[in-house]
Amino acid sequence: MNGGRSLGLVETWGFVSLVAAADAALKTAPVTLESCHEVGDGVVALVLTGSVAAVQIAVEAGASHAGRVGTLRMAHVIARPAGGVEERVIGITRTEEVSTTRTDE
Repeated sequence: MNGGRSLGLVETWGFVSLVAAADAALKTAPVTLESCHEVGDGVVALVLTGSVAAVQIAVEAGASHAGRVGTLRMAHVIARPAGGVEERVIGITRTEEVSTTRTDE
């Protein structure tokens, strides 16, 4: 179980479109850019995670910007993916959360 997290995918043709998609997605909603993949023949994809609502907003923004800059091939959100999809298909492994709270104050 992934605790209500969502998986967002944006596939573009060309690196510049991918960067534009990632930039827009990360500026629009509190999501994590997990990875980028070179699919082949100029097709590249990015993988985002976060809450269902945040990932939906981020994917929409990323897809929109990718389409303006270059060629958007596909965008998709998987709300609460089945166990094993992140690890086995995408290659995302979850480790324990690291605290970012400063202890020297």
